[in-house]
Amino acid sequence: MSYPRAIQPLVIEDEQEAKEYYETVFEHLKKTYQVLPPRFAFCHSDAVEQLAQDQPFHLIILDLRLPETPGQPAASSLDLGLDILQKCLYRDAYPIPTLLVSSGNLQHANQQDLVKQVRDGFYYGHVLVKSARLEPEIEEAIRHCHRYCDVGIHLRDAGDRAFPTLSPRDDDLLRRCVLAVQDLGLDLEWWSAELSPPDDWTKVLLGRFALDEGRGQSLYSFFKLASGDGSTSVFREAEVMEQKLKHVKVLHARAAGSRSLLVTQAAGSGDVRPLSLDDLMTMSHDSVGDALKAAAASIAAQVAALGDRTPDQRHVPDLLWKHHDTERLQDQWDRRGGNQVLTELMDAGIECPNPVNVFNQLHTCNEVVRYQKQGCRHGDLNYTNIAVERSASGTFDAYIFDASGCTAGTSVRDLAMLEVTTLLHQPYRDGGSLVRRCAPLYLATVNDSAEGDAEVDDQVANIIGFVQSIREQAVQLDDLKAYALLVFDNAMMQLGGLGFGSSFNKIREPRDAVFLAALSARWLITVAPDFFET
Repeated sequence: MSYPRAIQPLVIEDEQEAKEYYETVFEHLKKTYQVLPPRFAFCHSDAVEQLAQDQPFHLIILDLRLPETPGQPAASSLDLGLDILQKCLYRDAYPIPTLLVSSGNLQHANQQDLVKQVRDGFYYGHVLVKSARLEPEIEEAIRHCHRYCDVGIHLRDAGDRAFPTLSPRDDDLLRRCVLAVQDLGLDLEWWSAELSPPDDWTKVLLGRFALDEGRGQSLYSFFKLASGDGSTSVFREAEVMEQKLKHVKVLHARAAGSRSLLVTQAAGSGDVRPLSLDDLMTMSHDSVGDALKAAAASIAAQVAALGDRTPDQRHVPDLLWKHHDTERLQDQWDRRGGNQVLTELMDAGIECPNPVNVFNQLHTCNEVVRYQKQGCRHGDLNYTNIAVERSASGTFDAYIFDASGCTAGTSVRDLAMLEVTTLLHQPYRDGGSLVRRCAPLYLATVNDSAEGDAEVDDQVANIIGFVQSIREQAVQLDDLKAYALLVFDNAMMQLGGLGFGSSFNKIREPRDAVFLAALSARWLITVAPDFFET
């Protein structure tokens, strides 16, 4: 999205004398700047109508004391003007770069709150006392409009991967970020995207700032665009990560309208493009097998560094995710051919239970589980929230980022989520079911490596080796029973997540979630048979 450089102002003002003043000011300013004649709204209903149009407005000048409809006197309160301000703040289809509140009745407003909304909600926003000497303020706003339009955003094509578009509000936040750090633009490429219920995309981009004064490009950074709801806690969690892990550096955080942007500098040297786990998993197993094992150890150490661990104990049902919906789980199991999957596994000599039945049994289990409680966790350690840097010597260093929900909980839940999403959040290059090919992981208490099997391709060998390494780290932190329970719990979360939208919460093959639910149920029963004793 890019607005034309010719500035389109909208003046929301009911007084004729003020209207004529603004016309004179803009007539004078267009001799120096690219400015179109201002549009006017003389009451609340006029302003609502103008803002509803498919039309960009670069600059809005807003009087807070307005009539409700044409011909009426101005209202005694500022409510109508404040309502228009809210509509300006949430004009996500055509974000407003600059806004000036010009009012002679500011004494009737909560001025501290008003100033904060105006300054935070727009790239350039000011609250002014109405007067006949506002031309310098309007000129400054126009200069900021031109700076906003001059920001360059280059987004590379994602090739054979499909991603959503950047919304106008996403573009607005990226422009404001560039201007906040006083650079020229961004060179971006897609890293990941996830559709969360009901219809909010979380989009993560990787890129570099184009520095001003011919200084080239910055180090790599991650740009996370997400819902504005809950952004305060997301920003706070990023700050916690910054305080706990030296490789996490927050560069920018801002919410506007219904969206938010969090920018964190990529770990490592920062001058080499980070790799994803996707990149490593498809490399030759002989070249990256040891690197994946080292990556698992590094990831576990970083997770452990987030919080102190103390012993705790709870009944089995209390360790399960509290937002499971049994009806949704059953519906997705049936809809995705769960019973047929059990038959396919049985034909291959792998007997698995119905995971929904296992889930229901766990909710009646009175067994007490002793586990390690960690004071702060990552909260969203999925497969795409890990960046890998290849050093000059050829070694690989893994770094976790983009935490969400840094609350206390079971110390190995993050690692359990990583195991499950490693199997579900990447495509299988050779086709078919990736989880089915990785079934040996769930066939014994201690998993025999499948790496030596001539039929195992590099991707499957890498995944099996990586997951085994994650488990080796997990059992150093906690009991295997607790870990197996959380793997099953995360697998059921992914199964239920198939009911939300067409993106399936990053799951590449929906049927693989069914395979994993069944296999992880089998593994849990093998590892923790006492959970199911009557």
